[in-house]
Amino acid sequence: MRHFRRVHRGVAGFLEEIPVLLIVVISFILFFSAVDASLTTLAGREGRSSFAEQASLLLEDLLGYRNLTYQGQYAVFDVSRVVNLTESNVSWEYHPTYGFEVNITDRSDYPVHYDRVVASGVVPTSPSALRLGLYAAQAPVSLRVSDTEVHDATIEVTVWE
Repeated sequence: MRHFRRVHRGVAGFLEEIPVLLIVVISFILFFSAVDASLTTLAGREGRSSFAEQASLLLEDLLGYRNLTYQGQYAVFDVSRVVNLTESNVSWEYHPTYGFEVNITDRSDYPVHYDRVVASGVVPTSPSALRLGLYAAQAPVSLRVSDTEVHDATIEVTVWE
């Protein structure tokens, strides 16, 4: 009988295992919740960063746009084509799925300036109106008026969603 008592000495019952089991289950739940939150945040950031690239991509496309450039020269715009640029030209050619604004600003000292703003809508000013954000890209361009008159200008592309 003495041997029987020694064998059962220190043996825990089922009620003593419950706290340990709860700690393990709660630890797993917290770990997987943290992993899920991290992956969700990472996916959101990747979506915003790829959307930010859309402004640069649209700008690059416009710098070589055949209906805007003079004889296909990169970043040299023909003034007659600049003044005729419309939102439907850009939308038809590039099919953007986001809001955009193209702003060509003449920075020259000539008395006549050839500025042009083309937009698919009003640029939102409220952060709550933006799902992925508002991004802009800018580049210098030349506006060719004639063989002897070329204006310095900038083109800025703003995209939002």
